[in-house]
Amino acid sequence: MSGDNLSGRGNFSEWLTAMAKAMGYGTDAALSDALGISQSTILRWRQGSKPSLRHLASLSRVLGTRLEPLLVLTGHVSADAFGSNVDTPEPPSAITETVRKIKDSTLGDPLKERLLEYWDLRLSEERGRLYAAIKALEEEEKTGSEQDVAETYRLMKSDLPKHFADLMMAARSYFESTYPRRGSRRRSRQPDSIDFISVQHHLIGGIEASELRRSPDGRWYWRRPDGEPTFEVTFATEEEAIETRQTTLNVIRDIVEKAVNKRDRKGSPQGPSES
Repeated sequence: MSGDNLSGRGNFSEWLTAMAKAMGYGTDAALSDALGISQSTILRWRQGSKPSLRHLASLSRVLGTRLEPLLVLTGHVSADAFGSNVDTPEPPSAITETVRKIKDSTLGDPLKERLLEYWDLRLSEERGRLYAAIKALEEEEKTGSEQDVAETYRLMKSDLPKHFADLMMAARSYFESTYPRRGSRRRSRQPDSIDFISVQHHLIGGIEASELRRSPDGRWYWRRPDGEPTFEVTFATEEEAIETRQTTLNVIRDIVEKAVNKRDRKGSPQGPSES
């Protein structure tokens, strides 16, 4: 959009909507929170009110644009005042509100990258699950035949526990390597804090002690000694129940092994101690 077409309330309102959505502010509520203003202020802009210079400066910062085009777009000054045509910033490739939340967080860049990787993994799994569900439902709608229940429960299996555990282990490693002294003080202030490895061992013990049972409707499930269910889902076959239990144990044991190795490496002596 060239400088000849910049001024005008309608153009600003349309640009603001497109730019905000592209930056992950899908609603006026989200944008107003980022700007520190009320939603009614944004509504007045859309209805023709001219944003103040202070608000334009905030918009420039939040949306990552230069201030000059906004001054022209909102009619504060003419494009000629800058000596040449001033183009309105084009909205970048759209990002989701979740991605924006990650990018706008105060976390260090390595953690932001790890969070984005985690989110990509979760989206990929859910996307695959959704596509499979669409295909199955289309087939059922077309043929009238019911889908195999076992296949439905297979689609319910999730890598969420592993993805989330890997994320939290990466975060802990980052904090301990970046802020070793802070981590030491935190541990000294909380001598009774829960140890991650101990919790995982307790979880493994609970799974190993579970008994396989069959419900009146013929489905299989695992029950802990305390009566609590080991998994929130039931299984169509005994083989599926056993396979899921073993897979879960393997994942948790792998996480524990990595944590123990890391702890042992950190605790190993670096050299002879001084007396």
